[in-house]
This record gives sequence, C-alpha cells and structure tokens, in this order.
Amino acid sequence: VRNDHRCVARLVPLETTVESISFCKDATYLISGGLGGIGLLTARWMAEHGAGNLVLLSRSGSVAKGQESEWEQLLSTQVRVETVACNVGDQEDLKLKLDEVLKNMPAVRGVVHSAGVLEDAALLNLDMAKFEKVYSPKVQGAWNLHHYTEGMELDVFVMYSSIAAVFGSAGQGNYGAANACLDGLAQLRRSQGIAGTTVQWGAWSDVGMAARKGVGQKLDRMGLGSITSRTGMTALGNILHLAKVNAVVTPLRPAVLAKQRQGLVPLLSVTSPHKAMQNVAGEDKGMEVIAKLSPEEQKAYFVGLVVECVEAATGQQSASPDASLMDAGMDSLSAVEFRNLLQDRVPSVKLPGTLVFDYPTINAIADYVLTVVFDGKSPVLQVGRRRNVPSSPGDVAITGMACQFPAGGEGTAAFWEALLAKRDGLVEVPLERFDIDLYHSTDMDSPGKMYVRKAGFVDRLDLFDAPFFNLSPAEARAMDPQQRMFLENGFEALHHAGYTKASLMGHSVGVFVGSMCYDFHKVRENGMGGAYGAAGVAQCITANRFSFTFGLKGPSMVVDTACSSSLVATHQAFLALAHHECEAALAAGVNTILSPGPFIEECNARMLSPNARCRTLDASADGYARGEG
Repeated sequence: VRNDHRCVARLVPLETTVESISFCKDATYLISGGLGGIGLLTARWMAEHGAGNLVLLSRSGSVAKGQESEWEQLLSTQVRVETVACNVGDQEDLKLKLDEVLKNMPAVRGVVHSAGVLEDAALLNLDMAKFEKVYSPKVQGAWNLHHYTEGMELDVFVMYSSIAAVFGSAGQGNYGAANACLDGLAQLRRSQGIAGTTVQWGAWSDVGMAARKGVGQKLDRMGLGSITSRTGMTALGNILHLAKVNAVVTPLRPAVLAKQRQGLVPLLSVTSPHKAMQNVAGEDKGMEVIAKLSPEEQKAYFVGLVVECVEAATGQQSASPDASLMDAGMDSLSAVEFRNLLQDRVPSVKLPGTLVFDYPTINAIADYVLTVVFDGKSPVLQVGRRRNVPSSPGDVAITGMACQFPAGGEGTAAFWEALLAKRDGLVEVPLERFDIDLYHSTDMDSPGKMYVRKAGFVDRLDLFDAPFFNLSPAEARAMDPQQRMFLENGFEALHHAGYTKASLMGHSVGVFVGSMCYDFHKVRENGMGGAYGAAGVAQCITANRFSFTFGLKGPSMVVDTACSSSLVATHQAFLALAHHECEAALAAGVNTILSPGPFIEECNARMLSPNARCRTLDASADGYARGEG
C-alpha cells in the first residue's frame, strides 16, 4: 500500500544487452551451494568471465553426484578454487570456516548465494521441521552472508530465488516463502546503498533440483517452460549488467499461464495484456455456451476439462475416466495442484480442497462440477444421491458375506463345512507368532507367564495380494495384518453382494469395523514402517484405508468396545442406514494374535480358560479362549 493505494506487482520484460559482464581477476567471489549443479555452472561461468579466485561453499564439501564433468571443466580454467565444507545456515560455523580460508586470498568482491533444499508437502502437512529444513540454508544462509560481508566493498551480492515466490507452487509453501524472504533482503540491501539482487529462476532443464525431480514437463504444460544452462547464464549476465534488484528468468507463455492461474492476470497484464485478459473474459461467456449444449455434450466438455487439468498437474497421460486418480499415480501434492488448476477454469464453483478424495475419478469430478455449475438442474445424474435407504429394521437385508476363521474356515462355505464336521480350531500357538515355551507356565500364579498354550489361529496370515489393492510391498509390510485381512475379506463380502471395484467408486457405502487388539504395534520395531509406519498401526485406518482404496464416501470408523466390538459395529452400520447416512454398509470384526502380552495380562486376571474352551452359560465355564479371524 502506497499513499493509500493498493499496488500490485507487474512483470515487465527485461531489455537485453550484448555487452558482457566481467569479474575481477585479483578478487575473491563466494558461492554458497557451490558444489551443486547450478553452483558449479555459475562458478564456471564466472571463471570464463574473468573471476580469478572462487570459494565454493557446501554442506558436504564434496562435488554433487553427477556433476563431476562440470567440476573438471571448472578446474581446467586455471582459476584458483577453494572448497569449504560448512553449514551456511550456522553463523558461527560460516564465520569460522570463511575466516580460515580467506586469510591468504584477495579481498571478497562478490557473493552468489545458490544454496537450497526442497522439502515439499501439502500445506496441512507442513510443520516447523519442514520449514526449518528449507529456511536454514536459504534464508538464514543469506542473512549470515549479508552480515559476514558487512563493510566489504562488494560489486555483486546475488541470491538465487525461485518463481515459486512469484507464481506460487502447490506443495512448496515453505520454499516459496523462503525465496520471498530473499527478494525482501535484496530490497533491504539496495535501500542501504549496497549491492543486492535476487534472480527468481524457473525450472532448469539440465541442472538443479527441478531437473532432478523432473518437473520441467509439468511446468511446460502450465506455460512456464524450463531454462537451459546457456540461457540461464546469459540472462544472469544481463541482470547484473543492468543492476536489477529482482528479476524473473523463465520461458513464459502468458496466455497459457493466465488461463490456468487467473489470479496471476494482474501480474501478467504488462507482459501480455490482451491475451491475459481475454482468457478471463472468455470463461464466463463460455459457460453460457455450455448451458445450451445437450447433456451428453456438457458431460463431454467437463470430462475433457478435468482430463486437461489432471494431465497438467501430474505431467502424465490421464487414466480411464472411471479409474481412481490416486491409484493412477496422483499424489497429495498433485491433487492440490489439480484442484487449483480446475478452480481457475471454473471460477463460479467453489471446489473443496478434498475434491480428489471426495470424487476420486475423472467422471465423478466432471459430474460434480457439472451439477454445481448448473445449480443441480443438469439432466446428468447427480453424484451422491441416496438410494433405497431403510425406514424400518425390516428394510435391511444382508446381501453379501465373507469370513476367514481357524480350522480352515476361509470363506462361508468352508466355515460351514468346518461347523458341520465339528472341527476343533484351537491349536498350540504357532512358532511364527511367538515361542510359547518362553512364556508358558503350568503355575497359574507365575508372574510374566501364561497358563494356556492354545488359541484359534487362521492359516497363512502372512499372505496378502498387495498389487490388487494398489499397495507397494513396503506399505504392505508396514500394515497391521488386521488391516490386510479386512481389505481382502471386506472386498470379498462386497463382491459376494454383486459389487465390483468400479461400481463401488464414489458410492455412499459406510464401513464399520469392530477391533480391539493392538498386537502389531507392540511387536513391530520402532521406525520399522518408515513413512508408512503411522498409518500401518493406527486402528482407525483399518476402516479408513478400505474406504479410501475403493473410493467409498459413507461413514468410516473403527469401534472398540472390547468383546462386543463387532456387535456394536454392526449396530452402528444399521443406524447409519436407518438415518440415511449411507446407501449400503459393510460391518465387520477383525482380530489377530501376534504377541504374548494380552495372554499374560488376561491370565493374570484369570480371564482365560486353562483348557482353552468356552463354555458360555454353563456351570463348568472357567474362562474363554482367544481366537483370530
């Protein structure tokens, strides 16, 4: 705000110059991040333009992997190059290391701050640790170099910023904010009459973090493109020659960018005023035209629009319109990017941040947008409608079943046969669960011991069809076996009822699971699950993972009321149907036995039958027997 007026930034084309910049042969130049791809590229460019002494700072002090050729080219220039391993974000470490290396070198005349790391995450998942990881080398490092060089007569003080600070970037809130700080520091230095410049680089096609992460193709779809090494260094020379404070370097197609990010139109209005504004003006008129199309043509238009945004966000060809976008490769970051792109294309609709999770397929999203755009009056089938919900207990029917029990009771037919044959499902604790001999004692008062040796165990608990559920081997290993067992049996029950994976997607189906044991959490070593560990042991995820996997939109919960958990879960499922909270419900119970702990605790309380027999309501009852399923 200036003089009571709100001012908005504008991108203005930078005039080019054919005059080349030169550096001093008898001076020293510091480059943070100097052993990374862009740092080494900058160092070689400076050497080729007269710099005689370079000090390359990096945390490791070693040349980045894949940059050996660039390093060799730098050494071939005959320039004096010193490498320093230091943490530029640590003021004391930086001062100590620079004081030592600069003792026998010419005066410092320039700084290039190119250090930086990425720690991308959706906004809700950004914590202080992720901010600190990005801020320390980028912001604190720049501030430390600013203070260290106070009083020195610098010709250049260049900080490598990013277009994330200008255009924004989904999943890079910390990175964009850090780079914006550099832009502010450049302004501060100029206000003090000293050198200060930030270069807001776009994606590099051949070096740097963006090149390693392969985001160039994605940015190109957005109208930004990527920079070659030659183009980047030529632009840097122009920026320094013209003494600019803040400069953006990226191939730019304003019309494409304005179409996908309408909030950027003011920023682009000088660069391409007519194209930018025409894209905005065209959207509202476009909706009037679409309203006159047939229902089929309307649906086709919005499917195409969703496909275009999906491909722009993920950088890959879209999947089948009825396939789950998350299963097809979309992650949480690209889901946010997709939602933002689509929001810009249909500004009249307020899209939820959970769009991809609420409407997990291209068709479901297209139906949702179409319904909302035309205020629910579109003849196209509305998403999420209720069908055949019960008004009395007699209206509820069991349409599918599945089970996995001891004594070979895998499936309802096998379980019925086991019942008819009166097969005993109680066996001695298998060695793959734990060594019963280490914990058993016939003395019922023996502390830390269990007086029972038998329970009901299912067969082949370790087997799981991870690919069917689009799970990686690593994630499957990190999952509680109860989650795996429920995924397989829950889907079998729905399949028995006539559902398929495709027909379930986007439907209002509730999931209610009774579960009370946490054995996997006890036996798993700390940190064993890695990134999947937290979800792998959380009880609530047993139901939530099922809902997510099949794109179900009904209630999803785990009930723990001890021995009545499955009964209460079934009751909750009925109540959800009766109150029209879902059109169908899956009720289940699941239990596995992996640890001796519960046995020992329940033996201490005399809850278990010494003979591992349940004699409910009988005079000879002496406890109960544990079992899986």
